[in-house]
Amino acid sequence: MWLWIALAALFLLCGPLAVGLRRATDLCVIEVISGRPRLRRGRLPPELMSEITDIVRRNRVVAGRLRVVTEGGEPRLVADAGFPADATQQLRNVVGRYRVAQLRSGRLRA
Repeated sequence: MWLWIALAALFLLCGPLAVGLRRATDLCVIEVISGRPRLRRGRLPPELMSEITDIVRRNRVVAGRLRVVTEGGEPRLVADAGFPADATQQLRNVVGRYRVAQLRSGRLRA
């Protein structure tokens, strides 16, 4: 019985830590709802957000979630499985032109 209580306490303590570690690498999170991308968390330069909006509209993406994370000191785009492959590659190309410092100095979400 005590073992189960100890395991439950350990899980309750480690759960928020795991979420925090995952979010630590996130530069921003963008959700596409009804074909419109919205910055949900983080910072993003207005020029990049404009390019993301253009790509989403051109590819007629209706819904999905994009995360820009740091990996090896470089920004990397991670898209949900529902995103079309063409749109995902175009978004990766656009995000790859920016440096982490440029993304961190962008505008906060409204």
